[in-house]
Amino acid sequence: MAPLKSVKRDAIDRRLQQVLDFANQTCALLNDRAPLPKTLDGELDAIIKRSFPFPASLPLIGKASTLDVLGSQLWNAATNLLRDEENGGDNVRDHKARMRLLVLLRVFGFHLIDAAHHTSSRPNTDRDQRIRIFRIALKACRFSLDHGEVEMAMKVLERCSEYANAAEEDFPIVRIADATDGDETDRHGTLKNLVAEYYLLRLTYAWKTDRYDLADHFFTKLNLDEMASSPALAEKAADVFHEAARILAGKKFWEAANRWCERAVSALESCELEDLSHDAPELRLAITGIVVEGCLANSNAGLRQRAMNLIEQLESAYSMSNRMAVTLMRFQILMAVQPLQLADVDAVMAKMIRQGVLTDKSFKT
Repeated sequence: MAPLKSVKRDAIDRRLQQVLDFANQTCALLNDRAPLPKTLDGELDAIIKRSFPFPASLPLIGKASTLDVLGSQLWNAATNLLRDEENGGDNVRDHKARMRLLVLLRVFGFHLIDAAHHTSSRPNTDRDQRIRIFRIALKACRFSLDHGEVEMAMKVLERCSEYANAAEEDFPIVRIADATDGDETDRHGTLKNLVAEYYLLRLTYAWKTDRYDLADHFFTKLNLDEMASSPALAEKAADVFHEAARILAGKKFWEAANRWCERAVSALESCELEDLSHDAPELRLAITGIVVEGCLANSNAGLRQRAMNLIEQLESAYSMSNRMAVTLMRFQILMAVQPLQLADVDAVMAKMIRQGVLTDKSFKT
């Protein structure tokens, strides 16, 4: 009878070889650009759940390069497939199935790259490599969440937490050499932004799984003042907060929805307006719309005044005074005030008439 350790070692070796064989076969399929088997998504799902993360006992020495190459090839192939998908494909059912396959390919690719990093002879000292893999992890997680694959997102988040914790441990350490090392300063700033993105994804996962208490917890991990140095990140945070508010508003949780709206507004206001993207005004408009909706659902004078202030900011700071949606929100707020301020209502109605574009459709309605 073979020794128990030998049997166990053989089983571990077979497990690793199965993953490598499957990765090679999948890469070959993708490179051939041939029709993919219908069973591929199920096989990917099974091997991801069964195999990752690799246990510490897995013999990975000497496999780092192979794992990284395979993972990178799968990631790039998934990216190419995504471009093809964006350029065609109108069948909604087929589109959903293909996007799930792309999620699985990206998650599989990430786990291989992550395993390669931990196999490396210096996994904790190569900071550029850590940043690279942290970025890939965040992209894989975000892609999973965007397409409703929350289980896959959590698989990646579990690995992300290791990179985030390692980065946070470095933050308090101040080295004299770092003060004059521009590359080190840039790397430090990049890591801070990646950690902030990680918490935004944890927050997104929380509200997508109806764990609003956890969403509030992960919000406390964010530093909006620090995010102000990265307008793109601040705007991304505002978008995440707005999505949370939108979901809560849809469930009539108005108090919580308003709280997330205020957080979204604060994230946007932490940056100079000219530093934000062209999408920021539309995001601000959507946030204000939720506040107005909550105001109409609750007879709260303070909330009405806040909604009116946000509308005035849209008109002045964001140059939206000529937008029908903004004027309509003002009209809705005025109509909710008792007694009616007839002069104000008349003025807004006159403005709406001037803004209205008469078409066959609008004339009939």
